[in-house]
Amino acid sequence: MDKLFELQTFQQLARITGETVRELQFLANSMDRNVSVVLEPKKQGGLRKICKPSFRLKNLQRSINQNILQVVPLPTFLHGAVKGKSTKAFAQEHIGMPFVLTVDIKDFYPSIHYSRIFVIFCETGCSNTIARLLTKLCTFDGCLAQGFPTSSSLANLTLAKMAHRFDGIEKQHKIKIGSFQDDLIISGGYRIPRLFSLFKKVLQQEGFLLHLGEKKKEMSRDGRQETVGYVINHKVNVPKEYYRNLRKTIHLCKVKGIEVVAGEVPVEKFRRSLIGRIQYVAGVNPTRGMKLLADFKTIE
Repeated sequence: MDKLFELQTFQQLARITGETVRELQFLANSMDRNVSVVLEPKKQGGLRKICKPSFRLKNLQRSINQNILQVVPLPTFLHGAVKGKSTKAFAQEHIGMPFVLTVDIKDFYPSIHYSRIFVIFCETGCSNTIARLLTKLCTFDGCLAQGFPTSSSLANLTLAKMAHRFDGIEKQHKIKIGSFQDDLIISGGYRIPRLFSLFKKVLQQEGFLLHLGEKKKEMSRDGRQETVGYVINHKVNVPKEYYRNLRKTIHLCKVKGIEVVAGEVPVEKFRRSLIGRIQYVAGVNPTRGMKLLADFKTIE
């Protein structure tokens, strides 16, 4: 990584973040008092630790993210939390491939430890003292924290270290590799299953383990190929079941009333969720999206 900054002193860091030196040092030394931890259930079972920064800490982390982390150029295989990119653009790169394999990284954020973040800040041009301060401000309990504004960018910069190795694999075997944070995809010819052990070895050497079993999906063009919620056999589209279930939910709202269908979920929150799902469909299929929106507008 080329050095982009010369952040050697607290005063320089204060200028680039828009904070005072005193505020930077205070927040870095009082993380326990400025972060609240909430445990949320995962869809697949177990609990996910969400770290919620205080208002002051969150504002500082946003500034670090905008003025330092997002300035660092990223390799093209990264898509998640990257300006100008989206899940749709990520999926589009793998349309019509003979074979697609998807898998995700196990315990992604907890796998990215304090020491790796310290190295990233050093490589951007920070002195050891400034890198240590920034690392304290951007980690919690010794690793990346889900809920910090800086975490997605730091995760990308960690994955970026594999770019040269992925480039070599892509060129040698004529395949395509992509990442949307912890969601990984390999697409190309039918040799991909045999190349998976090489791919897994690279990730293990970089300190990551993969979810295997049901989480690992091997999809040929004879069946449905799907990634990040999109079907990609011939074009980017939403799964038929998703569209049908959404249409059914809107119909039930019209017949029974949105309050009944929402159940324990606050009505306005449920309504926003429906709008978000309609926009998701409209993003790849405007005709269907317009039909769903027209139906939605008739809900009383």
